[in-house]
Amino acid sequence: MALEDALALAKSFCNEASPESALRRYESLRRGRTRHVQQRSLLMGHIGQWENRLVAGARQMVTSMLPAKIFERNLRRVYSYAA
Repeated sequence: MALEDALALAKSFCNEASPESALRRYESLRRGRTRHVQQRSLLMGHIGQWENRLVAGARQMVTSMLPAKIFERNLRRVYSYAA
């Protein structure tokens, strides 16, 4: 994400007249994507830390039954970036 941030920041400074407006533009460009990645990370972290054997077993069973396309779609959203 650091490279994405650098690209968005550079574009913002190229397209805006003042540093203040460039930084506001950069923030508005990055807010949605970083919020999504942060929320997804928190959710997966919480789910991954379930220790109850019954619940963890159910988690494993459910995730093994889900179609691979669900995981691919989620990963594509995180790992792809349109500049």
